[in-house]
Amino acid sequence: MMTSQIHQWTHMRKAPCPVHRLQQPRLTLSPEAHEQHHRPPYVANCCMTKGWCKRLLQSIGFFAA
Repeated sequence: MMTSQIHQWTHMRKAPCPVHRLQQPRLTLSPEAHEQHHRPPYVANCCMTKGWCKRLLQSIGFFAA
């Protein structure tokens, strides 16, 4: 339910303080981690909510497929 909002916060230059506190320990996706999603070849870091599952999904070729 919160995926769209969390994604919006990753694009903010300065997220609200409580959100920033969640982004730092990677409880939600950080802007730095999500920025890699917007770079060619556009197959990395597609997990918009948390980001911690991206390694597993990338390792099995999920996004490339």
